[in-house]
Amino acid sequence: MKLRAPITAGATLLASSLSISTAAFAQEASPAESPVSMTAPKGSLFVIAHLDINLSKDAAFKPVSLAPDIWYGATDKLTVGLTHSGVASHGFWGGAGAGLCLTGEDKGCGNTLSNTSLQARYDLTSSVEGLALEGGFIVRDFDPFVLGGKVGAVYTKDLGSLQLSLAPNFQFGLTEREAFNKELLNIPVSIMYGLNETVVIGGQTGIALPLTDTADTWRLPVSLVGQALISDKYYAFGAFTLTALAGGDFLATGFDTRVLTLGLGAAL
Repeated sequence: MKLRAPITAGATLLASSLSISTAAFAQEASPAESPVSMTAPKGSLFVIAHLDINLSKDAAFKPVSLAPDIWYGATDKLTVGLTHSGVASHGFWGGAGAGLCLTGEDKGCGNTLSNTSLQARYDLTSSVEGLALEGGFIVRDFDPFVLGGKVGAVYTKDLGSLQLSLAPNFQFGLTEREAFNKELLNIPVSIMYGLNETVVIGGQTGIALPLTDTADTWRLPVSLVGQALISDKYYAFGAFTLTALAGGDFLATGFDTRVLTLGLGAAL
C-alpha cells in the first residue's frame, strides 16, 4: 500500500504517534516503489489539532481539551515534534484533559496546560522496513513540575488492504516520583482498512501497564478510528474511545468511561 503524496508522511506520523495507520488513502504500490518513510520529509511541517471531549457517565464535557501537535522534518530520517495530545505521548486515543484544558477546574481540568512533550523519531526503514525509533521528554504538569522520559519504537506492516501498527513505549518519571510519576509500559496496537484513496477506518486496542500497583491500575482501552483526506494538504480524523474497557480495581471500567476525539491535520 502507498499513500497519496504529499500527505504520506503526515499520515505515517498519525500511524504511530497518533496511531492512525498508513493504510489511509491507500493505493497499490508496485514492488519497485520505495517503502513509505516513517518520518516527515526534510523541511516539511505537519500541524495536527485534537479536540478531546469527555463523554463519560456523569461527567460529560468534563473536561474538554484542545491539544496541538507540531512535527518538523529535520532531515529525511529525523523528525522532531512539540506535542500535547495524549495519543502523541503514550500512543492511545482518549486523552481528554491533555494540552489546553478549556472547561475550567470545576469541570474536570487540573492545570490549564499539561502533557507538553519534546519528541524525536528516527527512521530505520532502510534497515527494517516500517520501523522507527522514538523518544523524548514529557512535562506532564507544570504546577508541580512533573517531568518524565519516553523511549519506544513504531512498526507498521502491510497486510493487503489492511495495515497493522505497533507503537510500544516505556515511560519513566524524572521528578515527583514519590507521588505518582513512575514507570509505565504502553503497547498500542492499531489495524486500519483503506476504503478508498481518501478514507480509512479501523480500530485500536492494547494495554497500559503501570509498573507500580500493576494489578490495580492496568487498563485495556478500545477505540474506533477514522480519517478522511480533505485535499492534498488537509485531512480530518476522529475517534471514539472506551478508555478502560477492562482494567484494575482502582479504575472505572467498561462502557462508562468514554472520550470523543475530533481533529484536523495539515501538511505545510
